[in-house]
Amino acid sequence: MEIKRIAIIYPYLSGRGGSQRYVLEIAKQLIELGMEVEIFCYYLNRKSCYPNLLEKIKINALHDTFDKIENENVFLSYKTKIFSFIFKFFLLKFLFYTLGINYLLSLFQTKKKSKEFSRYLKNLNIHKNFELLYVHEEPLSLYTSICIKKEFNIPIYWFCYDTISKWFIDWEKKQFGHTLRKFILEKIYFKYDRYLVRSNVDLVSVLDKFVKIKFEKMYGYSPIIRKGGVDNEILSLERSNYLHEKLNLSNDYILITCVSRFLPYKQIEDFFELKRILDKNSNLKTAFYLNAPISNLNYYNEVVEKYHDVVSSKSFFVDTNNFSTDIELQNVYLSSNIFIFPNINQTWGNAPLEAMALGCLAFVSKGCGISNEICDISPTVFSSGDIEELSKKILNIVNNNKINFYAAVQKKNVEDNLNWKVLCPQLILDFGDIINKFKYN
Repeated sequence: MEIKRIAIIYPYLSGRGGSQRYVLEIAKQLIELGMEVEIFCYYLNRKSCYPNLLEKIKINALHDTFDKIENENVFLSYKTKIFSFIFKFFLLKFLFYTLGINYLLSLFQTKKKSKEFSRYLKNLNIHKNFELLYVHEEPLSLYTSICIKKEFNIPIYWFCYDTISKWFIDWEKKQFGHTLRKFILEKIYFKYDRYLVRSNVDLVSVLDKFVKIKFEKMYGYSPIIRKGGVDNEILSLERSNYLHEKLNLSNDYILITCVSRFLPYKQIEDFFELKRILDKNSNLKTAFYLNAPISNLNYYNEVVEKYHDVVSSKSFFVDTNNFSTDIELQNVYLSSNIFIFPNINQTWGNAPLEAMALGCLAFVSKGCGISNEICDISPTVFSSGDIEELSKKILNIVNNNKINFYAAVQKKNVEDNLNWKVLCPQLILDFGDIINKFKYN
């Protein structure tokens, strides 16, 4: 059965992130394939969230503003943070952490916002105008869609960018009581989320094998894998000397780049460590460029203090400003020789995907989902945190004059397998399968 009208439900279009770009690109491509698509989001920032993509898509927002939201995670709302502060400092911090009080407070906030969001969607007659709810990202959008489905019986396709264990187990520093906390969350609290998903979601997709394994553990069944892609338009862009000119570097420098944010799980200190090791163990003429807005000031200060010698180097550049346009970001990739993505526990990895599409050789840690797409075509996947291994891989490729060769191999793989022209038709087939199963159940 053919399906034409898709409502995309998304929580926060408030900044420039991989998830935001993914959902906007999906909407754009589906529209170009002849589908009627609108995005409905809880919070929208038209100024900072890919304005060039926003203007091509009809977007409905409960809260529409130009003000910047620093925290996009609904699980960390301001009210929840206030409660967290009270519990942490006026009750026993151990109990707050071990008993998962922050999860319960966050769940309460999410359910409250989902009711508000669902009322907004009903007032827009979403149930009359669309055949399918394409739910992207975190629990706010999912819980909201479940409210709509329960009342109007519209099928749900959930693109699970990651499970809630990411925020409450995977990314938290392990403290005393972590084992008990993990047991309580997984065996008791997460059961509610498991019940909602198994009872109401018609089809689930994830980006990579890593999230698939986590999903199976949490929900007890297997999702399908639907990889991320790039727009075909960027594949034809030509290489440039943008960064060399910006940084006043001669063209004989090998330019090594990282685009990220200062957050602990981004493992940015590895980029600094790589500079230190290469300078010590080789005579390569390298320049390092890091673009990383400061999302965690304490982490930023720790890294800068630890690597003060690297920061003071004349060939190491740190830019903490957000890119203002896609063109600015693309020019960084187009003028870099090597891109480093050291993240641990990273869903997919949109940054290395874009870097590869623009002819920059990507080195990716095994903690990133996209590493599975790279390991068989180029020797540029390294163990998370093992910078000695990374430096040896870089030296081997550079000394054998293979940068351009492997960069071309990676780009060809993106062109053939990881672009939206290839991937989006499969999504449309998924939508049809959902409608058919929904109709006859």
